[in-house]
Formats: sequence, C-alpha cells, structure tokens
Amino acid sequence: MSTWIKDKQGRWIFLLIVFYTIGVLGISFSPWKSLFLNLSSFNLLLTFAILLITRKKQTLNFYLFILLAFIIGMGSEWLGVHFGWLFGNYTYQNTLGIKLFEVPLIIGVNWGLLAITSAEIAQFLFRNTYLKISIAALLMTVFDYFLEPVAIESHFWQWKGDTIPLFNYICWLMVSLVLQWIYFNLKNEENNASHRQIYFIMLMFFLILNAI
Repeated sequence: MSTWIKDKQGRWIFLLIVFYTIGVLGISFSPWKSLFLNLSSFNLLLTFAILLITRKKQTLNFYLFILLAFIIGMGSEWLGVHFGWLFGNYTYQNTLGIKLFEVPLIIGVNWGLLAITSAEIAQFLFRNTYLKISIAALLMTVFDYFLEPVAIESHFWQWKGDTIPLFNYICWLMVSLVLQWIYFNLKNEENNASHRQIYFIMLMFFLILNAI
C-alpha cells in the first residue's frame, strides 16, 4: 500500500478513493445530503482531471476524441431530452449544474470519461479490435444500469412515468459503440492501470449507494 501511494499515479488514485468515500458517507449518512449531491459535478470534474493527469499518451488524437465524445454525448442527450429519440422521455434537474439546451455540461464530460476508462479495461483484456469495441461499449452500458437508480434518487434526472425504459439501455449501447469505434480507430488505447481503476472506483460508488 505505502509503495503504491509513493507512486505519482497511485497518489492521485488514492485521492480519488478518498473523495468518493467521503461522497458515499456524505450522501448516505450525513444531514448535508443535498450539499454532497450538489457537489457531484465537481467530483466528476475532479475525476476527469485525474484521468488527464495520469494519462501517458497526451496526443492530438486523444484530445480530439475528448472533443468528439463531448459533442456526441451532448448531442445524443439533446435529442433525448427534447424529442425522446434517444434513451426515452426524461428531463434533467438542477443537481448537475450549468446546462446547455437543458443538458448539463458535465454530462458531455462524463461520456468521454466513461468511454476512455471502459476502453482501457477492454484493451487490457482483449487483442481483437472489434471485441475491444464491443466489450468497452457493454461496460459503459452496465455502468449506466447501476447509475440510473442512484441518479433518479439523487434528482440528477427524471424519467416520464418514473420508469426506466429498455430503450434507454439499447441507445446507451449504440452510442457507446460509436464512441468506442472512434476511440480505437484513433489509436488512443494505452496500458493505463489508473484509467481502469477510475472506472471501478466510480462503479463501486454507485454499487454501494444502490446497496445502502
């Protein structure tokens, strides 16, 4: 443990674990639950910043992917919020901060963050590019499955009729496949343990909140 924390990347990941642990405790057991929920966008920005800090390949293609993921993610959410064409009929509430066309800006960041961390798990496990793309997209969709109940309870967004449609997960998988195809075709994969750890830290956060 001490050796790991002495490593630069290990220190950043340890900091992230501390923040997410405080978040779980604050949301679940403190009288300031609403304050902790309103800090969700800050926590996501911190997570994204640590992803950038621990990134090895700081290439133009990598930042191009982040831009494309933001645009595709925000565009998909805009279609969902305004027309129900993707994901279903839902609206974003005010917990996640500043919005653009009724979609919180942090959501575009989250699409990129989740795509990168999922891709790094898939590339670590498999060699075939098509399998990497498929598994990474599936990991993104699995993440959304565990995120949804917490997000609704936390007033991140609200579904029409308070029911999460199967259509949501189908569209999540489709958008995720597009993002992963772009990520791997831009040759952005790298053997980055920190990115894989970030995915599991975020996932554990929502698994614990679902269980409490």
